[in-house]
Amino acid sequence: MLRGDFRQELLIIARVQSSELKQNGEDSDLVMYARVLENGHAIGPIHTVSERELRKLAEHAEDLTGAPPLRRNSMHSLVMPAIVRPGKYALEVALLDRGTGRYNTRYEDVIVSGPNDVVERSFASLSKFEFAEIPKPGSRDDLQAAAVGISFENVFPMILQVEGRGGRSSKLGVYDSAASAVSLPRFVIDKPGVLKLTIFSVLSPPDKMLNAENAHRLFQANLLNILSALTRYDVVNGSSDLIGLDLGDRSRMFDRVSLKDVQREALRAAITKDRTSVSLKDLADHPDNGKFLRDALAERLQEAASDTSGATHVIILAGARAVVPTKGMLEPIPAAADCHCKIFYVRFALSGFDKDDMPRLISAYKPRTFEPLTWAEFRDQFSTIYQQLLQ
Repeated sequence: MLRGDFRQELLIIARVQSSELKQNGEDSDLVMYARVLENGHAIGPIHTVSERELRKLAEHAEDLTGAPPLRRNSMHSLVMPAIVRPGKYALEVALLDRGTGRYNTRYEDVIVSGPNDVVERSFASLSKFEFAEIPKPGSRDDLQAAAVGISFENVFPMILQVEGRGGRSSKLGVYDSAASAVSLPRFVIDKPGVLKLTIFSVLSPPDKMLNAENAHRLFQANLLNILSALTRYDVVNGSSDLIGLDLGDRSRMFDRVSLKDVQREALRAAITKDRTSVSLKDLADHPDNGKFLRDALAERLQEAASDTSGATHVIILAGARAVVPTKGMLEPIPAAADCHCKIFYVRFALSGFDKDDMPRLISAYKPRTFEPLTWAEFRDQFSTIYQQLLQ
């Protein structure tokens, strides 16, 4: 599976029929061992996962989140997630019932495919095959384990694409069944010359989606996942920042915040902010959200045009297709005589009929537009943008 951090996840799953386990009515005591080799050399130590440990974690997650209790059925399952990079590996697995001493072994060649592009090369310093550690109940990581749904029953991947009515909508969902032991990799941009990069996004949902619960949730998930990736660009020579607007109250939730200081939880809080307090009267008294958006974007473009330092300015717009309320026609922002700037626009549709005001606003700058339908498509488009930022 493709993870949210653009690495890949491999699930090693062992299943045993309950009838095979003779424990005099007591819980079984299954444990799985695994070792991985590349070119005959072991990558890391032997890794283990215990059914009892997973059961304790799942029961603890039930206490923390109120999740339904584990279902006991005719199948016992152990899941061992690994975060992997492309390559050919030899996998050695053993499954042991410590109560009876019965065991199985399995030896398997595993080929992990994937593109050899700038995104993948950014992971060169990371382990090629990383077994994810299962956090202990009560540890600082157990809430994350509960959130991603680790249990000894099963781990289910999420469908990433849906068909919109009358057209295709984008569902850019990600699913990471295990947490990595290392921090999320950043995508370094180190080249001659000065680069000033801005990620620019409208964090509030389109007005018509406020009362459409499913579309509202889809907007939040799509935008959070896209911005979580885009804000991991790391400019060495120059600057990188985030501008995040809330059109509901015409505020800047992120006002040129350095990308190094942007955390996923801060993005989540801004995108999922309760906007029910914005009354209809407030919206009626301030109907010109389009002007607020246009002014904020024009200000950033004017900054690029006024910069005489020779720096290159790049603005990456990210958000949903949307028609922005305005008192009159939303006029395009005129192109500056010598802007030294480039614009990329990453957008998604919440339904097949969604219209969009943004292309008209920035038409004079001839942006390159991307509209991914799946997380895999976005990963490839992210790589294309990254490659151009490196040039």
